Amino acid sequence: MIEWMDKVFSDFRFVVEEIIDARGDDGNGMVGVRARMHGVHTGEFLGVAPTGRETEVRTREYREIVDSRIVRTHHMEDWFSWFLQVGSWPSN
Repeated sequence: MIEWMDKVFSDFRFVVEEIIDARGDDGNGMVGVRARMHGVHTGEFLGVAPTGRETEVRTREYREIVDSRIVRTHHMEDWFSWFLQVGSWPSN
């Protein structure tokens, strides 16, 4: 995914702001990551032609770890704010 995003956004950066480790002593449990993606919109993305605008998308990732393996992942990106930043909506 990072490689693909790098083709759509010049100067693409993924910045981790916080990691929350809620695993127990046995190593099992949840880990959360709060981050931001930055870049200049230089390629078509989600049906929107390049705008040349600097954009930022906040992300949240939650992973459940069992026996040193990721067994479940929940993630959310704030694409609504991205559409507002570029002043466009995807075409149908």
